[in-house]
Amino acid sequence: MEKSSIAFMFLAVLLAAMPFTLAAPVCGNNIAEAGEACDGTDSMGPCAAFATGFVSGSLNCRPDCSGYMTSHCVAGDIVIAASCDQNDVQNAINAATDGDIVEVPAGNCTWDKKATVTKGIFIKGAGARQTIITATAIAGTLFDVDLALKKNFRISGFGFSGNASWAYITLDGSFSSVRVDHIDFEGILGSRGVMLNYYGGHAEHGITGLFDHLNITSHSQKTFLQLYGTNNAWNRPDNYGSGDFIFLEDNNVSGTGGATLNFVDGECGARFVARNNNLVNAGILYHDTGSTPGCRSTRLVEIYDNNFSCSISRYPSCGWTAMSFRGGTGVYYNNKIPSNTGGAVGYDNGAATQLWRSYTQGGFPWNTRCDGIFDPICSDFRSHCSEGTHKACSGNYDCSGEGTCSIRQCASDTDCGAGATCLGKTDGQLDSSGWPCRDQTGRGQDDPVTHGQAISPAFWWNNKSPDGRAMNVVINSHGIANFPFILNNRDFYADTVTYDAQAGLYEATFKDDGNRAMQWSYRPYPYPHPLSVESVSQNHAPAIILTAPPNGASYSAPASIKVSATAGDTDGAVEKVEFFSGAALLGA
Repeated sequence: MEKSSIAFMFLAVLLAAMPFTLAAPVCGNNIAEAGEACDGTDSMGPCAAFATGFVSGSLNCRPDCSGYMTSHCVAGDIVIAASCDQNDVQNAINAATDGDIVEVPAGNCTWDKKATVTKGIFIKGAGARQTIITATAIAGTLFDVDLALKKNFRISGFGFSGNASWAYITLDGSFSSVRVDHIDFEGILGSRGVMLNYYGGHAEHGITGLFDHLNITSHSQKTFLQLYGTNNAWNRPDNYGSGDFIFLEDNNVSGTGGATLNFVDGECGARFVARNNNLVNAGILYHDTGSTPGCRSTRLVEIYDNNFSCSISRYPSCGWTAMSFRGGTGVYYNNKIPSNTGGAVGYDNGAATQLWRSYTQGGFPWNTRCDGIFDPICSDFRSHCSEGTHKACSGNYDCSGEGTCSIRQCASDTDCGAGATCLGKTDGQLDSSGWPCRDQTGRGQDDPVTHGQAISPAFWWNNKSPDGRAMNVVINSHGIANFPFILNNRDFYADTVTYDAQAGLYEATFKDDGNRAMQWSYRPYPYPHPLSVESVSQNHAPAIILTAPPNGASYSAPASIKVSATAGDTDGAVEKVEFFSGAALLGA
């Protein structure tokens, strides 16, 4: 055996034995550690890359490393829409530039077409109960946001209702961050409330940001946030306790009229944190690999400190579970979940596992079951065109002149196109049964050399009913005898986590694939999220639009001319508007 091979094998064993532990963070060492938003100069950058409303300047980290200070940020301009009418809002958006704030005044407007946004701006209504927009059978969305370059976007202060067939808001493209906050979504009649990153499953990076202080109701079985990440998330470490997620916090969610509402549904490598939400007749779920063609499982979730409740009886309980336990890894803790024990209205279980490909084939390229049978697959885990260069594809539209997007298994590296190889097995690197199934619960980062997956068990602890009863995780065997794929104390661990108050760490022990004891530790990201902390020290100047006389109007003397204007102040209030002719006051 060559020395290089010996060294490689030694390194592989060493890495496999390394514990998943964290040291207590040291605020002030210029290293942003788990549980810190920033530290000194680490994770700093331009203000415009952090949040909307800024055009230049640099961020400073808070002394306690919990968030950012914007005292050196330069605010953008304010553009005021003439009304909440779609044409006026679109005109204001068109007039704005990156970093500007578009203010939409109070009013109750009906839209029959969408507003299109391609700029990194902040669209600000007068308040959730003041600027109300009703969609009238829009075949699409109210706000279609698609950023071609890495920018940030925020929308706040609206009330949405009516029927937008696709979603009230669609968010696609390349974002530094996104924030959707202080909005009322009243009765989700379309497909979704918000569609995030629908076309981004194969993007290099997923979108990060915050959904907070939303009031959401639905009168039918709907999903509020359909969250698509990026399949490339499987190439990166877990990064628990970081800002590398979509955060959903401090929201009120309610399913009404005898219907349950899915608060969030993730797939395609999605990463999300759901914390401090109040969920009535509403659940949290996500998909695993194969259930959607071309998509891999949700990558990682953190679900904690949520309050679930229910008032409907359907199964005859509120439902089988309050949340998914389906693919990838995550932490689930300190959630309040009502139990239906003793005839009470509640859930059968806290969560349930699911593994789609254990009992059926998935959508291509996952058209095989996890059964231990030899199923070769391309190392990029994508479909490829059947002819030509065999490039990666998501559908036949990607294969013009190169056959169809239909190669579901590979015979050689040629079938996988440039940059990918044909792997001998899709699943079952460790067991003849097919375990572990690709991206199943308890699996983490892809190995770039072997294309296997690191073990990364999920952890469930301190999830209880309001009266203190422990809520469990039920393993869904899908009718398979001696179900080999998901086991407690291997792929997930229930109620084994302890808390070290001095270090501020949650800690646990687990076994790696070689049955060696490993240490695991975790610290959550600062709460509230830095994006929700209003730290803008800039005093924006008021903005004013002259509404009468109209631009270009001419009059013959003598004449009586009506003068009027609309004014607003994004960080204050306008008490009085005065009109002058030179130095002479005309009126107020």
